[in-house]
Amino acid sequence: MKISVALCTYNGDKYLDDQLTSILQQSLLPNEIIICDDKSIDSTATLLSQYKEIFTTKNIVCKVFVNEENIGIVNNFSAAISECTGDIIFLSDQDDYWLCNKIEKTIQCFHDNPNAGYVFSNAFVVDEYMAPTSKTMFGLLNFCINDFNLSCHNQVLQLIKYNVVTGCTLAFKKKYINYILPMPENFLHDAWIAIILSSIHKGGAIISDATIKYRQHNNQTVGASVDNTYINRLLRDYYNKEVNKKYYHKLSNILRLAAERISSSLGIEDDSYKLLQRGASHYYAKYSIYSSNNLLYKLKIIYNELATGNYKLFANNYCSAIKDILI
Repeated sequence: MKISVALCTYNGDKYLDDQLTSILQQSLLPNEIIICDDKSIDSTATLLSQYKEIFTTKNIVCKVFVNEENIGIVNNFSAAISECTGDIIFLSDQDDYWLCNKIEKTIQCFHDNPNAGYVFSNAFVVDEYMAPTSKTMFGLLNFCINDFNLSCHNQVLQLIKYNVVTGCTLAFKKKYINYILPMPENFLHDAWIAIILSSIHKGGAIISDATIKYRQHNNQTVGASVDNTYINRLLRDYYNKEVNKKYYHKLSNILRLAAERISSSLGIEDDSYKLLQRGASHYYAKYSIYSSNNLLYKLKIIYNELATGNYKLFANNYCSAIKDILI
């Protein structure tokens, strides 16, 4: 089994050395590492050149591509993934740190779960200096592993509600790449990969242990929320109404796109397709609620979403409905 690592960089010289060192210290080394740099203006290119020589001495094929212009994180990962030749592709951010048995544990998980299309794991959350915070990614997400493991249908439902798959812990089988690419550039690439693979019944297997140290710092593109209580989520929604409105509209479009992708790829409209379409409809309703100041109009939509069971299926039922009224 050939192993690839797809690593994306952008002005990452501050933390990149730690990440590349952690890959070199793996108990099971990858066969190749594909690095796509999004036209960094710091010393990232110099660091990559140095490590390319080191990887070569370890018999690891290392290819570095530098974009002619800045294309963004999702397009950069799309480019890196498309260059990978391995049977299993690991995604890597530039600012984390892989525990020494990450690759070995992940490959073993694929062996133990031969029908899985992807594997992801928990992560230790650390600060920018790699000091522990006593928090894990699954803990911050209030993620219940047992619910996710029940079926691909449950996985799709979970992923529609909120993403629990952290890209820097994610590995997937290359043979499904044609379902995944191209990825929508305005959506998280890890969530897209997980939704697509679970929707085609090549669901995710989970490593409950942490396999990386997930670094929190001010310059990262996506971070982990450290305060995810219901009251704080309500306050964030209240003060970020415009942001949420745009997000719900985007999510509705993304779910419709995912439904169309699996329908055209498989030639069928199965339960996953119907669930994605139903999720798209619900989030468009949420977008409509957040777009209106007419209370009666909002109440009509909320009543309809309660009556159809969408609040129960995709949210926290009456609690979510009440929150939408207050917003």
